[in-house]
Order: sequence, then C-alpha cells, then structure tokens
Amino acid sequence: MKKIFFILLLVTGVTFCQSNSNAGVNSLYSLTTGYHDSAFGLNALYFTNTGFGNTGFGNDVLYYNTIGSQNTGAGDKAGKFISGFSVANKASIGSIYLGYGTQALADTDTCEVVIGYKAVGHGDHTVTLGDTLNTSVYLNGHVIATFDSATAKTGQVYKNYQNYLMVK
Repeated sequence: MKKIFFILLLVTGVTFCQSNSNAGVNSLYSLTTGYHDSAFGLNALYFTNTGFGNTGFGNDVLYYNTIGSQNTGAGDKAGKFISGFSVANKASIGSIYLGYGTQALADTDTCEVVIGYKAVGHGDHTVTLGDTLNTSVYLNGHVIATFDSATAKTGQVYKNYQNYLMVK
C-alpha cells in the first residue's frame, strides 16, 4: 500500500520537500530554499524561491512572490500585482489577499489585508474591504475602536471618554 501511495504522489505532482507542499502545474516552480510553503493551483507561488510560510490557493496566486514570507492568498491572481495590475508584488510580508485580483498597495507592504474582487490595499498594517466600486460595508455586531481622539486623524473613527464611537 505504501508503494501505491508514493506512486500516486509522483503522478499527481504533489511534492513534500523541506516541509513544503504543492498541487498544480508549476506551483512552487522556482522554490530553492524556502520552507513551510503551500501552493495549490496552476502557477501558485510560481516565483517563490526563498520565501517561507506562504500559502496560496488559486491560479497565479502570489505568482511573483519571490522573497515575501508568511503571506496568504486565495483566488485567481490574488496578491500577484501591486496597485495598477502591472507591477509584480514580490516581497510582501505577513499579508492576506482574498479574492480575484486582490492587489497590494506597494511591493514591500507588511501586514496588509485585502479582501474583495480587484480590491487594492492601503499599505502597511491596514485592512481593505472591497474595491472602489463598493458603495457600502455592513458590519454586524460590535465595532470597537481602540484609540482615542488624541491619536485619531480626520475621517477616522475613535472612541470618546464615554466609549461612544465618534468620527473626527
């Protein structure tokens, strides 16, 4: 039974090397020293070579990521480009791209979360929900602001001394 399982892995293109896993034509194609990467889909994490801890599900997901680490992408072309759909996203760190064509704001963004069809992130340590065509964002439950009016910038939501949400 073990021999049949091993042969099945070779035939389907699934590899287990340096704690990496992949399934899909050309997924993890350029991997050299990266570790703990998982790629599932055609060309998923194609150019990743030294990045580690990346996870991609979908065709061309995190395609140009070469040295970026600890990123997650799901959806066709998620995390492939930075804003403008033409420049490669090669070095994001700790970022999440969910949805078709989600893009980073810049190539070296850190902890950027981008969710939605063709949504473009807003840079380091930001969360973006939807693209510019979205007209509303619905949040059910409690919305919590963790900073006060002294640190809030114009247009930001903050909590006042009575813990009410306010817009500066």
